[in-house]
Amino acid sequence: MARELEEALKDPNRAKSTQVLSFHGSLPADKRSTALELFRRPPASTGATGEHNNAPPPRVLVATGRAVRGLELAQDETPVEHVVLFEFPPDAKAYIARVGCASRGSRRPARVTALAVEKQLPFARAMLAHDEAGEQAFVD
Repeated sequence: MARELEEALKDPNRAKSTQVLSFHGSLPADKRSTALELFRRPPASTGATGEHNNAPPPRVLVATGRAVRGLELAQDETPVEHVVLFEFPPDAKAYIARVGCASRGSRRPARVTALAVEKQLPFARAMLAHDEAGEQAFVD
């Protein structure tokens, strides 16, 4: 999926294309570490003209829910802007874990886009409504 996404995000009008990084259990530990390091890399400082000096390209991390379990992907210097759930979590606890790895702390929460089908729709709508209203979801 990462290769297809990288190809789809190529922009011939930009000097630097979006960098798509993979993070899943099938990757060796060193490749997972490198992907996290690249994803968390803070933006370069701006010069006198306001332009980024050696700014990294926009980054996308394609990860499984299991691989990111327990990680905090967002950092103060590099907040996560958007989380896309390609498979809606089966319960509130899993939803909070998957979205939370990118939205914890005092930073502005990440935008969430969730893809859900058929039987998942009522639960997905309920969870997203809680998020939009800023309500707390209680889990066991």
